[in-house]
Amino acid sequence: MASRLAAGPTVAYRYMKVNLNLALSSGDLNDGMDLEATHHVRRGQTEDHRNATKAFVEKREPVFKDRWSALRLSYFSGT
Repeated sequence: MASRLAAGPTVAYRYMKVNLNLALSSGDLNDGMDLEATHHVRRGQTEDHRNATKAFVEKREPVFKDRWSALRLSYFSGT
């Protein structure tokens, strides 16, 4: 299971973790929905998302490379 998760869309997993932590800590539905919408847009801008969409159309398994810009990376590191 760990290897399957590691080969998956790690960018999306990171955003999901942030969303879940917010939901568990604050419980504010509006804040959670706003954050989910923001993350949805950001995920859609990644190379992984483009590869996954192309793989879907081509009916093949996607290959995730954990590609995102330094700007998005700084979102998680707090810098």
